[in-house]
Amino acid sequence: MVKKKIFVLALCFLLCLTMVFAESFIITHYNHDCCGEDCPICREIAACTIYLHGAGFCLIAVAGTLFLSCLILKVFIIVCCMRNSMTLVSLKVKLTN
Repeated sequence: MVKKKIFVLALCFLLCLTMVFAESFIITHYNHDCCGEDCPICREIAACTIYLHGAGFCLIAVAGTLFLSCLILKVFIIVCCMRNSMTLVSLKVKLTN
């Protein structure tokens, strides 16, 4: 279990690191001397922007999924607490024979 958590944290760290490197490449090479058609730097900048857009949409989807799962969990906890609060004492049932 601990190995999975470490692996997931390492993957998250690597994703953030690649996003930072892609952004820094775009920032540092934005005003380069373009050699015209088939410029390798322009192709790499395009690839970095495509990667950043894809990673951004992926992060939005993950955040939305986490939000919905937390919301469903809270609703489930509230419903379970309401059902568990109905006891014979709370309903004022007298158990005399």
